[in-house]
Amino acid sequence: MLLCQVIKDTNASNTFVAADAIPDGDRIWIAQQWENARLIQNQNPEIPHLLIIDEVQKIDNWSEQVKAEWDRYAT
Repeated sequence: MLLCQVIKDTNASNTFVAADAIPDGDRIWIAQQWENARLIQNQNPEIPHLLIIDEVQKIDNWSEQVKAEWDRYAT
């Protein structure tokens, strides 16, 4: 799996979550996962932390939600 190789090669910590069972219309789940990953990153800022969302395409408007979170915390 390509993702496993990327994680191994970067030595980054990661949060892996699955979106398989997220109810339709749940607009906070991605924000919650993003915030949890951000808190972990802030605890150890010198080591990159990846948020990996498996099956993200199953969430309505996922790309807009991810973009909104990126914009909120981009420096």
